[in-house]
Amino acid sequence: MKKALLILFLIGVGLNVSSQSWLNSTLNNEVRVSFPIQPEYRKVDNKEVYLCKTSSCAFMIGIAPKMIEDYQKYNELSESDQLKTADSILTNFIGGKIGIGNRRVDYIRTIKIGKFFGKECGYTTETNNQQSGKKRFSTLILVRDKLYTFECWYLDEKEHDAEKERFFSSIVIKNS
Repeated sequence: MKKALLILFLIGVGLNVSSQSWLNSTLNNEVRVSFPIQPEYRKVDNKEVYLCKTSSCAFMIGIAPKMIEDYQKYNELSESDQLKTADSILTNFIGGKIGIGNRRVDYIRTIKIGKFFGKECGYTTETNNQQSGKKRFSTLILVRDKLYTFECWYLDEKEHDAEKERFFSSIVIKNS
């Protein structure tokens, strides 16, 4: 009995330690997010990319600059016109993302974090390869003239909602 309690205690401590070990990263001095491990940084075609992977999920962030051509003019628009402009950019981006390959869309919804507009989407791959049936989740946010894409991909058919939620709920936009 004591042995069983000790094992349960050690498992609990181990889970508690691993749940506290995520790393906070600040991106471009304007967005903060937590990763389960130190992400790899790459610069690809004028875009910044952060990547990391656990045994169950892949986490990615892409930062595309100058998504709004004249940000000063955009900033002077009414909130409803800003939403229309942002929605057009985000819808086109998601359409291109989900339109590639064979994917089943689970949801797409508009969000707002502070004064910044975005979209969340979830989809499932439906191809005839190793990636078939895997869930993918994206949050896209226009922060000033940059598009931030936050991705969580399940690497198997199991649910990994705790990791996904921890990643997405850690997104903080400064001065929003």
